Amino acid sequence: MRLYASDFHLSFLRDAAKLVDSRIREIEFEAKRGDPELVEHLYDSAEYLYGFGLVACQQFISVCTAECTLSPKEALQLGPDHQCGASIVSLVNALANRWKHEAGWGKRPTPNESRTIATLSRLGLKREDSYFTANALAILLRPHTPRIQRIVPFLRQWNHTLRNAA
Repeated sequence: MRLYASDFHLSFLRDAAKLVDSRIREIEFEAKRGDPELVEHLYDSAEYLYGFGLVACQQFISVCTAECTLSPKEALQLGPDHQCGASIVSLVNALANRWKHEAGWGKRPTPNESRTIATLSRLGLKREDSYFTANALAILLRPHTPRIQRIVPFLRQWNHTLRNAA
């Protein structure tokens, strides 16, 4: 049986997802019982943590695509698909890119920025929406609570499909 780097990285992703989700649960609890003046700060913290978790997912995606013979563009199109018609992996990758790079985006979108925005627009959100990452995850994982751990099975399934396609 062949050993893949992605198998090794999957355990790191699971640990990172557990860590992020644990802190998200704490933040949600604090927000429900907390001071209304702190709620916005707590939601900002949750938004950051979701982005952090998505970047961990993106790292796993990068490791998987490096192991296969398909181009990254081809690999990201493989299923499973979200009901919006885009692959879940392409949406996760785009969300991670948006979170990482949005602060540097200008009024004239670069080709990468335009691709990211086009991919995420399929979820029905606007670029300027507040708490974009949290809301996008809620849409992506509906009807389940948005958690990074809920993304991991989709990534495992995608990686299996990727190995079989290559």
